[in-house]
Amino acid sequence: MLCKPSNSTNSTVRVGMPPAWGPSPTAATSYFPPFLTCHCGQMRVLIIGGGLGGLGLAQGLEKNGVEATVFERDRTLTARPQGYRLHVDSRAADALRQCLPPDLYDLFEQTTSRPSHRVTVLTPQLKTLKTIETGPGFSTSVDRLTLREILSTGLPDLRFGAQFTHYEPRNGTIRAHFADGTSADGDLLVGADGIGSRVRSQYLPHARIVDTGTRCVYGRTPLAAVEDRLPAPLRDGFCPVTDRRGLGLALGLVQFRTKPSALGLTAHEDYVMWSLAARGSRLDQEPADLIRTWHPDLRNLIDRATPEATFEIRIRTSKPVRPWTPTAVTLLGDAIHAMPPSRGSGANLALFDAATLCTRLTDIGGYEDVMRRVGFAAVRGPRSYWPRWFRR
Repeated sequence: MLCKPSNSTNSTVRVGMPPAWGPSPTAATSYFPPFLTCHCGQMRVLIIGGGLGGLGLAQGLEKNGVEATVFERDRTLTARPQGYRLHVDSRAADALRQCLPPDLYDLFEQTTSRPSHRVTVLTPQLKTLKTIETGPGFSTSVDRLTLREILSTGLPDLRFGAQFTHYEPRNGTIRAHFADGTSADGDLLVGADGIGSRVRSQYLPHARIVDTGTRCVYGRTPLAAVEDRLPAPLRDGFCPVTDRRGLGLALGLVQFRTKPSALGLTAHEDYVMWSLAARGSRLDQEPADLIRTWHPDLRNLIDRATPEATFEIRIRTSKPVRPWTPTAVTLLGDAIHAMPPSRGSGANLALFDAATLCTRLTDIGGYEDVMRRVGFAAVRGPRSYWPRWFRR
């Protein structure tokens, strides 16, 4: 059962972790914060943030009979740009298999893209610099909005337009407050509210988010508009393009196994996701101007992008935090271990955290031990926006 306390000091988290990611022998087990007094079957969990991690956690709790409410600040799933293509590996796939009911997991699989076989690093003139085989295991891509839509399906208490402001311990429970003056009481509060987490700001005010100095423009180009000029390696997997000036273009193809509209989901056509990254003020120029000397097929891909689907973000990352004393507040995903999107791990780790927390609901210290170790190991990766093997 999900809520059964562990009597072992070396419990196993069965979420598809590689052996090296297992819990340490010193992981805390069966930890109950002073004001977490209810039995697990009567527990109410407040989840701040309706991203992938928060929704995945809510699904896992609902599947196991634990009451959970998700509070999402946006008024709809599509209220603001949040990216498009996501790389999904066995960490996320195993987590989704654990958290979702079978029909929703099947929906997830049906809406994945063609499997990825390799990463091909290209020059701006489309010459191959290196090829990295992805190896065995689950490796594909999904559309972020489609996955969020699946994760939100059937949740009994998902509240949009709920802007969290702060929390307070209160009479053996914890109370979350919102900008409209409302509040909600629960036994555990989970900050799944992303890199700008208000839960983290209150709970771990010393935790730092730093700007890497890199800016990234995201775009989406309909596959039908460029299919006859699509770089061939893109059909086999992810393609980073890098020049000698520190400019990088990431390309990822999304070809749905089954069109979402055929499954009752919001309609999306196949597309190429691209992101153009550079340091400092270089992205003050239009993307097309920055790559004007590149191969015509790459310029065509940018020129045919959907204008309203293009947006810019700053690339920020977390600084690892030393262990803290567990309480009835915890964090998951980008709220605690944000990293550059080029690592391909953000969504995978958010869902990994969600599934791990489902197995450790009465062992918050044990959950946080695993979450910190796995998440901050990814944060401590290459400092560059591009992984080392992307560079020339």
